[in-house]
Amino acid sequence: MQWGAIVFAGTLWCWLDLRDLRRRVTAKGYVEHEFIEFEDHVALRSECKTNLDAPPVTDKTLLGRLWHRHGTQLFVAIAPLASAGYAISRVADSTGGIEAVLLVLAVLGLPLLLWFFSKVVCGFYLHVYLVYQIERRSGKPVLLQNGDRD
Repeated sequence: MQWGAIVFAGTLWCWLDLRDLRRRVTAKGYVEHEFIEFEDHVALRSECKTNLDAPPVTDKTLLGRLWHRHGTQLFVAIAPLASAGYAISRVADSTGGIEAVLLVLAVLGLPLLLWFFSKVVCGFYLHVYLVYQIERRSGKPVLLQNGDRD
């Protein structure tokens, strides 16, 4: 049941992040700005000129409102745990053994793992899936442009 919850949370996180990236790609005209069509090939700019960074947390979403109200307190409460690994391991070891230490590490490491998988999925979408779609649509190979020729 725990593994199912972790897989569900990871899938949901990746899907939401990918959906947001797809919206930004469409809204900012990423394909139109970054891919240049020539007679025999399509060139992908070596230096990205389109800013696809996620917008800052807004008050439009529930998580955004929670972050703006309680984000600083949450950060202040959790930040000391990052440098207190030895103390946590001593307390957890004396109360619950190695299993408690591994549980604390899993709880602290799971958000980082989900974030990592989300970035891998978004990178695959941008650098593999979009390139494949453009190659299929145009019938020409997509090559990385060397230098800036407009």
